[in-house]
Amino acid sequence: MMYLIFYDISDNKLRKKVSDLLLQEGYERLQRSVFLSMDTPVKNKKLIETINKITQTEKERNICILPVAVSNVKKMQIIGKHDWDIDYIIGSVKSFFIP
Repeated sequence: MMYLIFYDISDNKLRKKVSDLLLQEGYERLQRSVFLSMDTPVKNKKLIETINKITQTEKERNICILPVAVSNVKKMQIIGKHDWDIDYIIGSVKSFFIP
């Protein structure tokens, strides 16, 4: 299972803490506030608890965690330029090269 996490957090400091945590946990940044990763439900549950603790003082927070099947991620259509590799993120390839 993959998890797509996206958020709207108005406090810059808290937003940075959440993005740093997601990057530290191996999530790939797709856009500024959109992250994707392969994860286990147990590991994801702990991550959600940590994000909740970090952001509990933010009243205007809006954080969405969406479980997504790998087959659906493979079908994702992308318009525009990006610097991430879906095959790498879903584990189809073990390494990638940036041209």
